[in-house]
Amino acid sequence: MLNNSIPKGVQILNYRSAHTQEEVPTLVPNKIMEHLLEGDDDPFYKTEVLDYPTTGTGGIYEKKFFESYINVAKQRPIPGSKRGHEFLSRPHTDFYTVGGKLSSNTDGKSGKVYLKIYIPKNGDGESNAGFIRDAKAGIVNFSLVTIPEYTVKREKDANGNSKEVYYFIASKGGERNDAVEYGMGAMSQVVNEQQEAADLNKSSNGGKVMNKEEIFAALKNLVANNQASLAEIANAIGLGDLVRNETDKQNAETVKQLNGSKPEDILAENKAHKEAFVENKVLSLVGNKIIKLGDGSEKENPSFVYAKNAVSGKSGKELDEAIENLKSDEVFKALNKVLADGDSGINKVINSGQPVDNTVVLTY
Repeated sequence: MLNNSIPKGVQILNYRSAHTQEEVPTLVPNKIMEHLLEGDDDPFYKTEVLDYPTTGTGGIYEKKFFESYINVAKQRPIPGSKRGHEFLSRPHTDFYTVGGKLSSNTDGKSGKVYLKIYIPKNGDGESNAGFIRDAKAGIVNFSLVTIPEYTVKREKDANGNSKEVYYFIASKGGERNDAVEYGMGAMSQVVNEQQEAADLNKSSNGGKVMNKEEIFAALKNLVANNQASLAEIANAIGLGDLVRNETDKQNAETVKQLNGSKPEDILAENKAHKEAFVENKVLSLVGNKIIKLGDGSEKENPSFVYAKNAVSGKSGKELDEAIENLKSDEVFKALNKVLADGDSGINKVINSGQPVDNTVVLTY
């Protein structure tokens, strides 16, 4: 992966990809494939395979997620950079994921994911000869990028502790499939249908038992590649109670702040936080709390006042529904129309907006 800034919310899920001879269909529409293949009389394809469901950065990626991701190729090729994840305004495009399929096991819940990758002779600005050579030699791993949809379930870990588990069920946009350094994957790979051993108590040298230094090095690799967290390792060796997670830190900070506070002060602060949350929801809809009149004076935005009164006292799902209903409210629309009318005596409100980016990278 390139050493550049990862956007907020982006997750990376690596797995050690493998070559397979499995026949995988091209899903990209014929007209588009004709453009990609133009001038290439000997196209090179590489097929990658992984198991599902699979645990990676952020949670568990299920069959539905991979079905959704592969279906993207039915509309357009999925671009990829041979230099890893480039979080730029427009990353390089050196190759394309053009097809794929799922093969289910008898349980209907697990199976394999096959991705078909076309690597043209020339990438985005330079020859792909060296990259194709590395891909043929099997020393390239790949990594998915997506904005995922997910559900959250509360489950118990091996020690009986309750925790939230994220299940990724769909790909909602921003799909990429970039090449990453060989060996940096976090998930077990499959080579020609045979799964490689990933047992921590064995080395890759003839199954020899690892010594202490090798075990520590392996654990360090797991953490560095997002295969496991320190908390998971601590739980696995029976020392989970000694590790403080982010929730523990937040709870400790809350207790520290509450010490010495009066009950009425705490209630007032909670009320203020709730009101601020509602106000921000309204502002995301109307844009501005204060507007400037034609004579240069300022007043409270009537759309803001109307909307805030309409959602007053609401929270959670009820608040979200009230915000959504405002979009079709005739009075609210009329107020906004007056604001936008240059002849109304009120200057048009220019709202640059506050974009919300929920992008997550799934790397494989």
